Amino acid sequence: MTKDFAKNRTQPMLERNQLAGPSAFSLFITGLVLGVVIGVFGCAVLYLSGNFPPFDLPVVANNPSTPEISAPSTPPTEDEQPLQFEFYTELPRYEVAVEASPVDLEPENPNPELEQQYMLQTGAFRLRNLAETEMVRQQLLGHEATIRQQDLVGRTLYLLQSGPYSTQSELNAAEQLLRSHNIESTRMTLQ
Repeated sequence: MTKDFAKNRTQPMLERNQLAGPSAFSLFITGLVLGVVIGVFGCAVLYLSGNFPPFDLPVVANNPSTPEISAPSTPPTEDEQPLQFEFYTELPRYEVAVEASPVDLEPENPNPELEQQYMLQTGAFRLRNLAETEMVRQQLLGHEATIRQQDLVGRTLYLLQSGPYSTQSELNAAEQLLRSHNIESTRMTLQ
């Protein structure tokens, strides 16, 4: 028996029925019950932990017309005696003898020459034109900087450096100039 597929029509899709959401009243009741359960659970955990204030403290009103209620004063027991820190009163009475020699705080070499020479690095750039732009900016500020090319594995960096500085005053002046224009610098020692 043969079947004629040309006349086979597909049935229209069944209409989808929209499901109604829960009512506002049922959501309210559910939230209320859940809140009570969480509150009771929290109170039980707090009670079992023992970290809660005592319930027998007197209430002091801020109203000046009502007399103040004070806590009953009981003398402290032996376990509750106030702490006495003898350290602060006894320490000044003791003197510890040590073998020490006085240190001269004056520098041995009054010459402001540095023991090592320093360079200041103010940037490392991947692109040479960015390094040149920053170099021109620093030169306009009065800071002499040069670009040094550093070849690394897989890339090249252009380091913006100045120096070498042989005296402490030159180094401090250069750092102060850069700091005053919000330019970060890093000291580098020459090997």
